Amino acid sequence: MSKAEGYPFIGEPTGINVIVVGAGLGGLACAIECRRKGHNVLVFENAPEIMRIGIFSYRLVVDCR
Repeated sequence: MSKAEGYPFIGEPTGINVIVVGAGLGGLACAIECRRKGHNVLVFENAPEIMRIGIFSYRLVVDCR
């Protein structure tokens, strides 16, 4: 499968795992770009909610497999 259905910005799977610490603007931007390249991304955040200021809702894809 080359692209996840409904998420055309996800690249070919690379098998690389990336951990991003912090779900602020920088952390989410990093996670989005890594996911676009096909890496598996896990975001850790200490706060109860992620920062949504400046991030468009269509870019906040939550995939809890």
